Amino acid sequence: MKNTIALALIASIGTASIASAAATSSYFGYQGDQAADSVVNIDLVVSEANGTVEIYDYRLGVQGALLASDDVRAGANTDLKLGTNLAPIGDVIAVLKSDSGEVLATQEFDIERF
Repeated sequence: MKNTIALALIASIGTASIASAAATSSYFGYQGDQAADSVVNIDLVVSEANGTVEIYDYRLGVQGALLASDDVRAGANTDLKLGTNLAPIGDVIAVLKSDSGEVLATQEFDIERF
């Protein structure tokens, strides 16, 4: 009985590692701070599937209103420029979602305020 439980535990840890590794195949490249204007520039986003990048207000550390979105294809996507109706008044968060709605990656962006 103890051997069965130990084997089940080892198998579940292995499965979790595989799922975790799969989740890391989508990511945003380092972006740096963003200017306080109505365009969020994303230099690089790599997606494991066709999907969408959505920009949300994140000024209070909580995902708020949707500000902009753009479609991406599976693989590397460069030089995305997501226009918003208004310049963000605080930090924003980018959420990469697959066409099925699964969140593949997120990236916070600091908005420079002078």
